[in-house]
Amino acid sequence: MTLTTLPHADGETPEVDAAEAHRVWEAGSAQLVDVREQNEWDEAHIPNTTFIPLATLQTRASELDISLPVVAFCRSGVRSLAATETLFALGFSEVASMQGGIIAWYQSGFKIEG
Repeated sequence: MTLTTLPHADGETPEVDAAEAHRVWEAGSAQLVDVREQNEWDEAHIPNTTFIPLATLQTRASELDISLPVVAFCRSGVRSLAATETLFALGFSEVASMQGGIIAWYQSGFKIEG
């Protein structure tokens, strides 16, 4: 499955909007990775996603399937840009940041828990 990405202002980091993230989440065709902190996760999170705080991503990336696309997200989309770069550096080939983070997901009316 290929992610339909949007160009980021830096011209390099792929991004997806909340609708595209929801599409691949619903289809089960990509891994959604929440890179926020534990307290943020406890407050609210997207169900059936992988929780790996950004500070631990480098050491825990092996918990992800390198053969599947990855959509990283955070609260508003800043930390997930860094996560995307980390995952590319670790050999993941199809990675994107969710533009606007969980805020955009929620504002789009998609399901959250917590």
